[in-house]
Amino acid sequence: MAQKYECQQCGASFSKIGMVINHRRQFGHKDIYPCTICQKTFGRKDNLDRHILRHQDMSLFQCNDCGKLFSRHDNLHRHREENHNQIGRDNTLEIEKTHVELPTGGTKKPSNNTDQVRFLKTKQCILSIKNKDEICCARAFVTAKANIDKHEKWHGIRQGRKLQEHLAIELHTLANVPLHICGIEEINKFQAVMPVYQIHVISKEHFNGVIFQGPKAEKTMYLYFHDEHFDVITSMPPFLSRSYYCHTCKKGYQHKEEHRCNNICTSCHKIHNKRDTATTITVILMVKHFNGEECYRLHAQTTRKCHSTCKSY
Repeated sequence: MAQKYECQQCGASFSKIGMVINHRRQFGHKDIYPCTICQKTFGRKDNLDRHILRHQDMSLFQCNDCGKLFSRHDNLHRHREENHNQIGRDNTLEIEKTHVELPTGGTKKPSNNTDQVRFLKTKQCILSIKNKDEICCARAFVTAKANIDKHEKWHGIRQGRKLQEHLAIELHTLANVPLHICGIEEINKFQAVMPVYQIHVISKEHFNGVIFQGPKAEKTMYLYFHDEHFDVITSMPPFLSRSYYCHTCKKGYQHKEEHRCNNICTSCHKIHNKRDTATTITVILMVKHFNGEECYRLHAQTTRKCHSTCKSY
């Protein structure tokens, strides 16, 4: 006797299971498995079982009004504010406060982050300061200064020999800073006795953002603060994995013509000398004006892939 497949909703029977599936899909006669906690329904029991496990996970945040689950508390708060008018019910507002400590650097602490260790090893633009004392900040300053000024004993300073320590102690004495762990307050004092250099401090704990920037000066130096330790950054573009770095807006970028600080010509969308603005070329067919012959030439110039500003704009 042939096996019969029956629809549990209406009792209709079929000779093949595929016909039952088509019947349920056509008339909406699907098995419904409701969640007894939040009343959400599922068409398959395994999906319901997986959903119930989320209710049992104590690390999740559940809305007391509708039972919806969230993996983060701020998402739950946003949900209650948008859907249940949580603020209007009891006239309360929940505020989350984050305290960020200013950096202090001394002896380098070993990092448990393998990605950070790999980053420091592969980035040739980072000069690692190796010290057993608490004056790594001053050591980084004198090393960066020696690199910029092309010091005749640069290799000895870079390798952390006695000369590096001697220059660091001299800097502490000149800035009237005791020989201890240094923070932003001490960096301000170092900046005051190094007016020729604009000091920048990049912090790993602040997502590689600039946490200190001195006044504009003839020369610039960059220090990298991580794991309560200071190292030297010799070049910002490779540090950020970019082709160029803008010292004005402190951002890295790939193409000169795409960065707004480069004063790009609005006619040819290239960078060139605009002193020839007295000579203006007008192309009647294009109804476009160019600031001199160089501007027009750059506009029509094609790349190896036959692209040009003329075709793009």
